[in-house]
Amino acid sequence: MTARILLVDDNAALIDNLRDILEGTTELDAEVSTALDGQAAVAWAKHHVFDVAIVDVKLPDVSGIDLITPLRSISPFSEVLLLTGFASVDAAIDVYHPDDRAAVQAAVAEAISTGRGYSMSCRIIRPDGVVRHVVTTGRAEIGPDGSVTELFGVFQDVTEAYEAQQALILAGNELASSNSMLTMAEAVASLGHWRIDQVDNSLFWSEETYRIYGVSPWVTPSLDSAYAQYHPDD
Repeated sequence: MTARILLVDDNAALIDNLRDILEGTTELDAEVSTALDGQAAVAWAKHHVFDVAIVDVKLPDVSGIDLITPLRSISPFSEVLLLTGFASVDAAIDVYHPDDRAAVQAAVAEAISTGRGYSMSCRIIRPDGVVRHVVTTGRAEIGPDGSVTELFGVFQDVTEAYEAQQALILAGNELASSNSMLTMAEAVASLGHWRIDQVDNSLFWSEETYRIYGVSPWVTPSLDSAYAQYHPDD
């Protein structure tokens, strides 16, 4: 299956090299298109389909970070990766949230020192102040003498996935809290509740139901065992 890739960078020589590498990789069946700025990228995306957009963070007309939203709105199921090639490490680090900069700086320093890449979850701050959650990956280029000559980084915006995960965690916590309150209320009032699944006829007992029946909570309830708890006359 062909991977449709959009490269967005104002360095024409760089994106030509990247296109040659991507299209020349036998393991990757890639069809690469290019744009030199944000406006051209959005205009192209409105009339074409792409699976992945690789966008330089620093473009002549807009920040690559600000291109995430319009590209995602045009193609919601496509990935948008941010490519960094800053003139200085400090300029790259400044993109990140202040609370994450120390960890990123340490990862970058180790990559420059050892040549080993890195991948980590952190936050970036857009020029408009909006915080986005990203996975940032760095790769070092090694020269003939074994030293690091360049360090390239790619961002993957995972904000929507992160927020969905946090919503699930919150819902789980609220459900656990609700169940805990229900258990406490049942214990105080000596009330138990049960539930029958009409699909598989399985039976659920609350903790207080087990206590009222005098049955170990390790016992799996059944309809027959439930009927057996009642007085023969009832």
